[in-house]
Amino acid sequence: MQLLRNSYFTFILIILVLIPINAEEEHIKKKTCLAGDEIADGGGRECDDITSRRDLIAMSNLELQDEIEQILSYFIELLQGTSPIYLNDVTQSIIKISDILNIEENLEFPIDMMVALEMLGTRIDLDGSLNATIVGDNVALLMANPSVDNPVVGIRILNLNDDRFYKDAFKILAAEDPGYLAANASDVVVYLPAPLTTPDSRVSFVVFRKDYGFGELDLPTILSLVNSRVISVKVDNTSELDGEMISLYFKPFSEPGSLHMCANWGYSNWSNRGCLPSMQKPQPGMLYRCVCQESTYVAQLILSGDSDITSTMSTAMTTASTLTPMSSTSATTAPPTIEDIINDLENLLNNDSDPSITDVDQIFDQINDLLSIDEDVVFPTEFLRLLDELGFRIDLNGTETAALVKDNIALMMADVEDSNPVRGLSVAYREEDVFTDDAFKFLSNMKNINLNSTMNELVVHLPESVLNSPRRISFVVFHNDRAFNNREESIVNSRVISINVYNMTQFDNGEVVNIHMKPLRIPERDRKRSCGYWALLDDSTGYWSQEGCTFIRSRNPTILDTCQCDHLTHFAEILIVKPVFSEQNEAILEMISIIGCSLSIFGAIIILITFVLFKTWRLKFRNQIWLQLSLALLIMSICFLVVVFVKYDEYSVSCLLTGIILHFSVLTSFCWMLVTAIKAYRDLVIVFTKYIPCQMTLATIFSWGLPIIVIVTYIFKATEPYKGRFEEMTPSGSFCYPSGLDLWFSVYIPIAVILFINVILFFYTIGFVSSSIHNQNITYYEEAHKCARIGIVLVFLFGLPWIFGLFAFNIVAAYMFTVTATFQCFILFIFIICGNKETRDLWLFKLKLKPMPRYKRQSASRRTILPT
Repeated sequence: MQLLRNSYFTFILIILVLIPINAEEEHIKKKTCLAGDEIADGGGRECDDITSRRDLIAMSNLELQDEIEQILSYFIELLQGTSPIYLNDVTQSIIKISDILNIEENLEFPIDMMVALEMLGTRIDLDGSLNATIVGDNVALLMANPSVDNPVVGIRILNLNDDRFYKDAFKILAAEDPGYLAANASDVVVYLPAPLTTPDSRVSFVVFRKDYGFGELDLPTILSLVNSRVISVKVDNTSELDGEMISLYFKPFSEPGSLHMCANWGYSNWSNRGCLPSMQKPQPGMLYRCVCQESTYVAQLILSGDSDITSTMSTAMTTASTLTPMSSTSATTAPPTIEDIINDLENLLNNDSDPSITDVDQIFDQINDLLSIDEDVVFPTEFLRLLDELGFRIDLNGTETAALVKDNIALMMADVEDSNPVRGLSVAYREEDVFTDDAFKFLSNMKNINLNSTMNELVVHLPESVLNSPRRISFVVFHNDRAFNNREESIVNSRVISINVYNMTQFDNGEVVNIHMKPLRIPERDRKRSCGYWALLDDSTGYWSQEGCTFIRSRNPTILDTCQCDHLTHFAEILIVKPVFSEQNEAILEMISIIGCSLSIFGAIIILITFVLFKTWRLKFRNQIWLQLSLALLIMSICFLVVVFVKYDEYSVSCLLTGIILHFSVLTSFCWMLVTAIKAYRDLVIVFTKYIPCQMTLATIFSWGLPIIVIVTYIFKATEPYKGRFEEMTPSGSFCYPSGLDLWFSVYIPIAVILFINVILFFYTIGFVSSSIHNQNITYYEEAHKCARIGIVLVFLFGLPWIFGLFAFNIVAAYMFTVTATFQCFILFIFIICGNKETRDLWLFKLKLKPMPRYKRQSASRRTILPT
């Protein structure tokens, strides 16, 4: 194909040189008429050689063909000259071509005319304009000069209801929009690869409304019917896109059957050279997609054949698929499948000799093509494993490092020795949305790593142990996640990198690999960023797992996020689903939490002051228990406020201390709630119980000592304790906490056991109290009021509002939990200080608002833990 193309353009150049040039006056006259200007000669138009539009209708087919030849000669003269070509020089001629097609649709255009239109698109001087269009009824020429202020990603032709071109239907696109691909919105949409949108380049498009004698399919006995608009894409004077693929979306004139294809017009006939042969049926109401490498005229074809040849049509697509490869590295074979690539990799690795960079270069071109265009390819995990193994096997031919970089995949290899102490890799950020050779760099000194996201998009920092012995290190970097067929809801939000160290998959002594990544997008409210590694399954699939990795979000948007992992495999930053409420509900819940914790802190401080000021008050066992419970709740409330307002972005001493104190205060609070529940049960239900000596000492040892034992055991057991990070829905925050099974055994299970016991004791106690009150000589209202008062006190003393926390994913339960659990210590203050007459009188006397009260000694049956 390339040889044919080169020969053809040589022929065109010969034509340009040999065409005779008329006299200067004749040339000016012809050029001026074609441009639509008048020549002042007796006040009339002097256009002897070129006929006006109104005369075209009266012409015969032969005469119309002569008109086309004259216009072509004029175009060739323009292209042959060195003077600038302006819009006014060609507009009237292109409109005349469209007018001729209105009269005679079956007119066969010369091949030279197709080439001339493409070349004009790259030569016309826009005279300072960024974009320009020339639109007739049947043909259009669009031109754009891309720049930072004028980004060009493609074009769009609006849905043409009257089936005639008009200027407003053509749009040069600055950004992609999924809505453009609806069949009721557009006739054609073209998306260009990123390199074509760089400044100082010209992008042009020639569009024909339908097939005007373009030719037939280059297959024996197979005829083709053009079923869409025909469009050519040109960049400057380059006829091919240097391996880059363009996406063309067509609205078919009629719904195609099973035998249809994307095709490229090779200036003589249709073929699929440079295009993927298959055109997959889109979702209902959407455009059909073609993916092509050639920039010449592209359209959708419907195939048909002779009626007496029954097998031809059924094999047409099979035959067509063997015409041209998708890869830029071959011009005679079919596009390879992922199975073909896996077979090629296995053959290379099964050879006795190690492959070289040259041996795998073509395979990587094929992989790059699959990662570029075929979104529906299923990449088995065997493919990823073979790539990792290939990094260990390639012969570096005496060099210490080697690189194989394509647009969408890169393989970096280094032999680590004393003379080559590789500790990591950096991938520089580039404006182009593809990998480039100069972006990849091995790192040997990790002291001055540049984590600025405007400089690097990926930095890997390997632990010191990789230098213990000579070994091969390799990195496989993917530009996108198409090779990872994720069945979960996780979304990849960075480049994907596979890190491989020969004979090492995990690290010892708590070492981790640090992977600094640039996020591709800011997550929505219902998602949060995290670290993920590709976990392989037995069925050749996988999923993104977070186990063994810690995510450290950068608070500075110009600094890369960090993943710390204790093993080696494929890594990426992922976006995982985060259950959220509406912004209004979250704001309200957070405000309630802040108010509740603040009031609880106030209440705990007043209880503490009461204990210090009044000796008679602090001598009572029940008051001593309330004080201990209030002190534990005070510490927990302070920690909650810290979590709300402080977000720890790294595993630091302060983050570790916050996690330990919060863990300790939560467990201690629940232990004192259990002691309170047991004391209430003994006082109200059993009543006459055997005296337990040193009961306050035992309660203190249990409530403060047991959490210490749990925490110390966890710290000594865990490799990196409290390195997990928790982002609550309300209040929002990040802090260090136990993770995995440690979280269950050191937090969830102890709390669940205590709540279970307290619930049982609550129902026993409230049932007995209700029965006792019922036997007293009081009214029903007084009985209900007293039962409710005691029940409310028991609920908060026993910590039962924390049960709502188990169902906080529900908005009602979240509100119930927030307005009860965060106010727990404040409500205890109201009942213990304000609601207890004895304590209240002590404060009134202290404030000299009431004389010192005298109390009678209570009987044993009345010495309860409840305030009276």
